[in-house]
Order: sequence, then structure tokens, then C-alpha cells
Amino acid sequence: MVRYTTRARGRFSLSPGLMQSPLMPSRRTALKKFTRALTPVFAIVLSGSALAQEAMDTGVKDYETDLRVYTAHVSYLANDFMEGRVPGSKGMEIARDYSEHFMQLAGLEPAFTTKETLANGSVREVPFSSYRQAFPLGGTLEVKSSTLKANVGGESFNFESERDYTVTGLGGSGDITADAVFVGYSIGEGPDGYSSYPQGADLTGKIAVMYRFEPMDDEGNSLWNEGEAWSENASFDVKLRAAFERGAEACIVINTPFASDDRINRLDGFRGSGTGGDKPVVMVSAEAGKMLLDATKDHDAKDLWKLSNEGSQLVDLGEMTVKAELEREVLNAENVGGIIRGKGALADEWIVVGAHLDHIGMGYFGSRSGSGQLHPGADDNASGSAAVLLLADLVNRSYANLSDGDQARSVLFMCFDAEESGLNGSRYYSNNPIVPIEDHAVMINFDMIGRVLNDRLIVSGLETGEGMAEALSPILESTKLEIVKPQNMSGASDHKGRPGALLDHRRLPRRLPHPGRCLLEAQQRGHRPRRAHVPRHHHEAVDNPRASQVRLAQRPE
Repeated sequence: MVRYTTRARGRFSLSPGLMQSPLMPSRRTALKKFTRALTPVFAIVLSGSALAQEAMDTGVKDYETDLRVYTAHVSYLANDFMEGRVPGSKGMEIARDYSEHFMQLAGLEPAFTTKETLANGSVREVPFSSYRQAFPLGGTLEVKSSTLKANVGGESFNFESERDYTVTGLGGSGDITADAVFVGYSIGEGPDGYSSYPQGADLTGKIAVMYRFEPMDDEGNSLWNEGEAWSENASFDVKLRAAFERGAEACIVINTPFASDDRINRLDGFRGSGTGGDKPVVMVSAEAGKMLLDATKDHDAKDLWKLSNEGSQLVDLGEMTVKAELEREVLNAENVGGIIRGKGALADEWIVVGAHLDHIGMGYFGSRSGSGQLHPGADDNASGSAAVLLLADLVNRSYANLSDGDQARSVLFMCFDAEESGLNGSRYYSNNPIVPIEDHAVMINFDMIGRVLNDRLIVSGLETGEGMAEALSPILESTKLEIVKPQNMSGASDHKGRPGALLDHRRLPRRLPHPGRCLLEAQQRGHRPRRAHVPRHHHEAVDNPRASQVRLAQRPE
């Protein structure tokens, strides 16, 4: 037996390699190797007694069944029907229901407090009575009504919403009829002295009409970002700021018909807060925009594109009307959590096993490919959520085999909401924990655990618990996996919250293109192994916990 003392709340991390083809024997082998390495770790973290491997039953016996369950969880959560699990969507609500259902099925108790109003009107809190922890998350945007009309070159246009244009969340409500001015790409200051605006240009009281992106070559590729898509000058923030600072009352962004970019074929709503403030911002399709600009006196859409590439030239278009009535509603997100109660003297110490359940929907934020394309989030983070649901069942089975004299910590299994938009769910839990924060011993965070190569296991954060490295050393030496112990770690996931983290996996691209291909494609792409991360800093209460003696389970032969 080996003893270690956790004089500081510990956080360390592991990174397995599990996602290959469901039918490939190597994937089954990887799961078996990883699970054998992981379950003794849980024995250390969860148990405070001198439990032999046989006594601390890991619950992991049927690897084929566990693999099928894990794969089924990932496939369900990453299905197209789930709409990329973005907060506020029906798909995300279904994902929460799904997670709660399997926590209940695993035998977990509700984690969170609810309030009830008594007959005398007083309110009573009922702890451990709900699987949901609701919290506010900004708001959703609804377009109540909109109009886009134009009288250009003697022609009248009455555009159709969501076919020819869409009102974006980059601006606000407004009703403006005014002269419209074509402002090229609306870039105030670009490379080599480029500007879309002549010196002293004044758009006060006018509607600015602009092309999307930035100066291009004849093939429709950026002149400023060779070998890449577009430079930062092509961002909406740059364009809208340049127009509104010059007095524009509304902005119309046309998908440049001549650009070599698939996004010209779709309308992006960007239904979030933006640069435009309370002034309308409308996106117009490439087809409708070309029709509008072709009617311009002495110019057509291609002429104006060439002028835009040269810069410093504005063109009067005629009169336009932009009307947008927007309504923002408060959006509530929900963490989903269930608990397993511990035993003996350690029952008041808590382990959090978590993963974020949400993703980014149609690429509404944080997408490398832009909005308008479904991001199913198979690896990020259906893979981590599936691990939480699988482990909830396995660990609860293990606890059921403990005797009355054994000691084990209590466990909270969590599926966090709204991680992608800023670690919101884990932050809310950190500020509103189910027990005092100083009673949290460790947080295990699974983020993007879908792929690893070459049987490598990256373990970091061992130094965050006194004696933890020594305690885990025999376990790590016994595995057939290659063990890597990096010095640095990322904080870009839910373990960054004040409870800290034990396990986190996050080193790969944000998405897989289609959930039906995710398992096989993850392995075929040949990405480097992901690492599990632990922050160096922790909540101050966790830095000074009471000491506890924990014995290490015997390593298997």
C-alpha cells in the first residue's frame, strides 16, 4: 500500500485515444488500455480506504458493451437533429433531457436545489431536488418585422426577407429612408495606405452599402492575406465601425458575387450583440446585391467591385429604405448534474466529474469556417459528455459494492452548459456550488477526448496535489501506454473555473464535419494526441483544505 496526503486540492489530467472506427480492433484495445489506466485513478481519488483492486470494483468488465454505450452517446448527441447543441435551441434542450435521463438511469440523485412556496407565502429551499441548475445567459434575438426597398437608377426593388436579405444581430432596430452610398469594402485604413473612403468622407444621415470581405485578385482571393482566407480587415467589426463612425444611419452588407468564398451563397444572421449598436445592419445575398448594383447609373456590380479593389471611391446609388424591428429575449441555460453519495469520513469531500454539453450550432460564434454551417460537435464535446454519462453508471456500480466500513468521497457528475460562449456554466457553478467550495477536492474535466494517436497518455497537473505524483506513479508505470508529463497546460475549458480540474482533453480542432463520419475520420486525420489539462491556480479555499489520508489501491499485475 502507498499513502499520500492531499494538503492542497489536487488537479491532474489524462488524455486517452479512443476514437477510431467502431469496428476496428485497435479502438477496442485503446479503450481497454485507457480504462485499465483510468479506473485505478478513480480508486485513488474517490476512496480513502486501503481498498485492494478486488474490493474497489471498478465496474468495468465488459469493454465491448462499454464501447457500444459510449459510441451510442456520442452518435446521439452529435446527430444533425441536435442542431449543434447551441444554447437556446431545441436540440440543446433535448441534449439536456438526454443527459438527465441517463443520470437517472445510472441511479444518480438530483444535484441541485429548488425553491417551493409554502401555504403562508414563505419560500423554502429544497436541496438535492433537481437535476438542473438554471442560470441567465444573455438573450436571443427575434426579428419581428423588416423591410428593404430601393430606388436605384430608375428601377424599384422590394426585397424579400430571408431570400434576398436578412436582418443581422450586428445592429439594432430602426426605420430609415435615406440616400444610399456605395462605400466599397468600408475599410477605413488598410495595408499600403488603402482606404475605401476618400479623405473627409461624410455619411451623416445616409445608408452605407458595402461589399463583404476585402480587396481581391481576379480570382476572388484576398490581396492582403496570401495563402489564407481573409485578413482581419475583412471583419464585420472593421467595416461597420468605419461606416458608423462616418455618420451612417444603417449598413447594408452585400455578399460579394465575385469572391472565392462559399459564404457568399448564404445569409448569416449573426444573432448576437455587435458593433452596430442601435442602428440596423442588413446582409444581402450575392444575387440580390448584384441585381441592385447592376441598376446603378453609369456602373454595374462588376465595375463597382473593381472600384472597391482600388479604394477611395464612393458612388451614390439612390434612395433606400431599411426597417428592422428586433426583440431580444433573456435566454436561460442549464447545467445538468447528478450525485453519488460517499461513505464514511470522506463523504463530505466532493469530486466533480464534468464535461461541457453545448457546442456552437450553425457556427454562431467561435467557428473557424464561419456561420451558416452545422457544427455537430462530435469531439467537442459529445465525446466528453459521453464519458461523463458512461462513468456515472460505472462509478455508481462501484460504489454499490462498497461495504459499510469503506470510505469514499461523494461525486458530482456534471454536464455544463454554455462553455463555448465563455465557460458560463462552470463559472456559474463555481459561484453557486451545491456544497461549500472548500469541500471540493478535485474537478475532473473531459473536453474533446475523441482522438489520440500512438497509445500516448498525457498526464499534467500532478504537482497540484501534495503527494499526488508519488501516489500515481505506480499506476502510470504499470500501464502499457506511453506516459507524457508536460509542464504547461491550457485553461480554455471548464476546469478553469475555481473548483479546478483533474482531467481535461482539449488539443484538437473544434469540430468534425459530420457525426456519421466522426469516429473513423478522427483516427484517419492523424492529429497529435490531445492532452488533459489542469490549471495551476485554484480557488483560495481549495488551496488550504484540511489534510486527509488516502491510501492508494494496489496496482493490478
